Amino acid sequence: MNRDYFHSVRIIDERCNGCTHCIRACETEAIRVRHGKAIIHEVRCIDCGECIRICPRNAAVAASDDLSELKRFSYNVALPSTAFTAQCPSQHKLNKLYNGLLHLGFNDVFEESRTNSIISYAVNKFLKENARIKPYISSVCPAVVRLIQVRFPSLVEHIIPIETPLEISARIIREQKSRLLGIEPEKLGIFYITTCPARVTAIKQPVGTEISSIDGAIAICNIINKILVFIDQVEEKENFCKAPPSANRWGAVGGEVRALDTDKTLSVDGISNVVQVLNKVENYELEMFDFIEAYACPCGCVGGVLNFENPYVAKQRIYIQGKSNENIIDKEMLEIAEEMYENKTLFLAEEVEPRPVLKLDTDMRKAIQKLEKLERILKDLPGIDCGACGCPTCRALAEDIVQGNANIEDCIFIRK
Repeated sequence: MNRDYFHSVRIIDERCNGCTHCIRACETEAIRVRHGKAIIHEVRCIDCGECIRICPRNAAVAASDDLSELKRFSYNVALPSTAFTAQCPSQHKLNKLYNGLLHLGFNDVFEESRTNSIISYAVNKFLKENARIKPYISSVCPAVVRLIQVRFPSLVEHIIPIETPLEISARIIREQKSRLLGIEPEKLGIFYITTCPARVTAIKQPVGTEISSIDGAIAICNIINKILVFIDQVEEKENFCKAPPSANRWGAVGGEVRALDTDKTLSVDGISNVVQVLNKVENYELEMFDFIEAYACPCGCVGGVLNFENPYVAKQRIYIQGKSNENIIDKEMLEIAEEMYENKTLFLAEEVEPRPVLKLDTDMRKAIQKLEKLERILKDLPGIDCGACGCPTCRALAEDIVQGNANIEDCIFIRK
């Protein structure tokens, strides 16, 4: 693995038969099939998880942390994703699942959805104070942020420079718990119960900050599968459902924009749909909007490949929860939001930088020469994008040939 990049998404060679499903699904053309096996171009990969979703042989998987990691810390807090609330049919069952986390080794539970109101406050205030860019794009989905870095580098300044709910949650947990318990902050373990591989990568190698405040990430499906084994024996010793149900709307697409003061917003989900919208932003076609909420997964975070429940069932649960609790406000989180905004601690510590991986060469003269060669090769290729060569398109094959990563004979039509 390239030492400059961490990736949660991995390919298990023993399961892969080179079927090419994954190369067609990847919107950043990060996958090739070589010698009958899929390989990931690490600089291009954004860990969206589409290859995991599409692979018929379960050869694409997501690496996440194991519960054994909890042993490294004196006190451990579980930080369930907002989408966790939609993994069970009732609020009572949800609290039972939260208490089940204590049986797995956690000492406490803090809902990510509690800090959604903090981010809503910050985004509302930021949009009122900054109108120079339209539209701003949400920074909540890490796969979308990396998609912009890789495929739409001209749009990095459109990413709203506000931290994600999970990072703000971790900072609040570490400050409050270390103070109340009297333990050193580094001895406090915070583990995110995650919906998707992009979140794992965002924790291991964050964008916009040097080091994440979270110590690890564990897949929702792994957690719930373990708890269901003994769920009937779980005692509800404490009520961990502290977030207003309306805050859980962020778990599904459309939840983030419903908390904003402007109706000039757009919500989009599904990586291919996001690409289409970003193309329009790049072409200055969507300047009538103030803010775009974009999720790589269908239905939003509830559609992540590491979830337990069907995404459409989960989305409807979140919608029902939010609809019946429109006016509930978490006053404690609102006070924290005001303080953090004034102290500038809600903002990304670093600018989001483009990841210009699609350049043919850093030397402009060589890049032009390679582009001319690429166009000549492309004229010889059939242009049907069949994928038989192991590349998603004929143009991708031509690019690989120019870069010395493939041969013209890899095309079965040329070979014949």
